[in-house]
Amino acid sequence: MVIFRKAFIFLLICGCASPFNSKDRITMGSLLEEMIDLNRLTCLPDHNYHTIQFSSYDRNSVSPSKPGWFSNSDGFGNETRPGFEKVLQEPDSEGTGRYLICDIKCPGAIVRLWTAGINGKIKLFLDGSSNPVFDGEAKEFFWNTLKSISDMGTGNVNTKQFRQYDAVYFPIPFSRSCRIEWTGNLKEIHFYHVTVRVYEPAQDVATFKAGDLAAYSGQINEISKQFIKDDKPSTTF
Repeated sequence: MVIFRKAFIFLLICGCASPFNSKDRITMGSLLEEMIDLNRLTCLPDHNYHTIQFSSYDRNSVSPSKPGWFSNSDGFGNETRPGFEKVLQEPDSEGTGRYLICDIKCPGAIVRLWTAGINGKIKLFLDGSSNPVFDGEAKEFFWNTLKSISDMGTGNVNTKQFRQYDAVYFPIPFSRSCRIEWTGNLKEIHFYHVTVRVYEPAQDVATFKAGDLAAYSGQINEISKQFIKDDKPSTTF
């Protein structure tokens, strides 16, 4: 009986083994594959990470024991405290300023973007480059992410399945850092969520490049097919 139990435990551990280990390089391709690998949900990940989210929540909501805990001015405009990590440039005479959404200094990947409406401009910098991966309308960044950051548009690549209502689920990996800035008027709406997976400092991650959409087009199209809902009634009982 003891031998059987040991064998069972061994098989259980082996059965949960991921095709990726901690030394493997994380790429857009490996992150895309995770999206359809339901078996991985039964096991701990091989690549250690934690997930963090940056959002336009009301900064007056600090603690249940302090005033303002139920404050809900989270991007509607005219909030008393800017809903960002930092004010980078004070508003000009027209009310337009520059604000920091996130500044991450370790390997990671953006895994979710959301907005119910946002004005202004967005700049996305990866790995400390002074040349932004994206520099344009904030709505385009949050709602048409793949088209806006690719050097080929979406072309024949089926990407619409990665957007669900106001959220886009498509990985944008980076090896060293990720910085997002918003330039706009605080009096106008600016709802946002930026969800990021953060890895350990030594993790090898391949940073997103504009040509990746073309390089992984076959994989993206295959995964998109699995996301399409079948509306036909089932005849199997």
